[in-house]
Amino acid sequence: MNLLPHLLMVTTILLVSVSAHAQEAEHSLYVESAQVVVNQNANASAAFILLQSTSINDIMMPGSLEQDIRDHDRVVGVVFTNVNACVLGVIDENCIIINMIRNPDEKDIITVQKSAKIVGDSFIGRLNNVFGTDATFHSVFVHNDDTLADALGLSGMVGVRNTVSAIYTMEQYDPITTYDTISSNLLAPGILNGGGFAEAAQQMAHRPDADVTFVAMPHRVHSTLQLKVTIYPNYTQTNDIDPMVLLGFDRLEQSGYLDGFYPLNSLVGISIITSNMASVIDTASPVLPSTLRNGNMMPDRVDAAGWVFDPSFGPLIRGTYILGSDGHVELGDAHITLGDVPVDTTARTTSGENYIVIIVIVIGGAAAAAFYLKGYRSGSKTRESPQQRR
Repeated sequence: MNLLPHLLMVTTILLVSVSAHAQEAEHSLYVESAQVVVNQNANASAAFILLQSTSINDIMMPGSLEQDIRDHDRVVGVVFTNVNACVLGVIDENCIIINMIRNPDEKDIITVQKSAKIVGDSFIGRLNNVFGTDATFHSVFVHNDDTLADALGLSGMVGVRNTVSAIYTMEQYDPITTYDTISSNLLAPGILNGGGFAEAAQQMAHRPDADVTFVAMPHRVHSTLQLKVTIYPNYTQTNDIDPMVLLGFDRLEQSGYLDGFYPLNSLVGISIITSNMASVIDTASPVLPSTLRNGNMMPDRVDAAGWVFDPSFGPLIRGTYILGSDGHVELGDAHITLGDVPVDTTARTTSGENYIVIIVIVIGGAAAAAFYLKGYRSGSKTRESPQQRR
């Protein structure tokens, strides 16, 4: 499934038009989001913080390296992760993965392996310099299914069937060392020292079971650059859910890097795979008035804190919490209660196809981009992002 259109939408800098009485909203290429995925059927949950940009001013991969990766006709992604057993045969080591399209003319496995190693070797030296690592060649892995993409929560074509990965490994760092290694080398100082979700991600990385993954996904005119920290909190099925509890924070606030009113650049999201077709019946914060635009529910105003659900009931419930002009969310603010489905059968639910798409988007970390960029096109104009104004 190709989700590149969802990621490519992040390239547009937009002005969100809100009420004349509300503060003018701006948009930056830098996005920070906290996401929770709850599977009631399996009594399981995952929570992650994602720092993402399409600008090398925010996530500072050297421009020459970023362009060479983007210009290569086979490379579809570069991954640095502490996830154990990143591919079959790798145990207790950190991985740098250079993922590429398999050349259809290469029929035998020896040719495939040699070709992939040549591509990987052409990049690994510079990647080691960027990450501050000393990874060496381990193996070439041919992906016959989407296991890598699913395990690491990757979007687009990275790690999917019919791709090949050159795997380079090094000593396995603990999660916080992995996070500090990536963040100190790649995050702009304003993000690294700006508090907000980056500080929360660092705190999350102190958990010994945290997964830390950096991904560079090249596109035609830019690359999507992501740093993600994922944890797997204990979850017992309940009708009362607070994403802040699962994330493990009393408070999340917008980064000081976003100097201005950027209500759609710091978001908290939740996706719930429900049992028995549940419905959101109560929320601690208001459900914001919304309008259906381009097939998605969009808030009419973004200066007030509250929820937008799309859909609010069915086999999958998806909600996005907007921080509003205050720029923060505290424990209890995003609490929701589930109950029986509404009698009104005309309300929006999720079809089988959309259900799969949303799950992949959420796990892949593109939910925020898909949410706030789809539908905010009319009347928008280009504005400089905070990093461009400085």
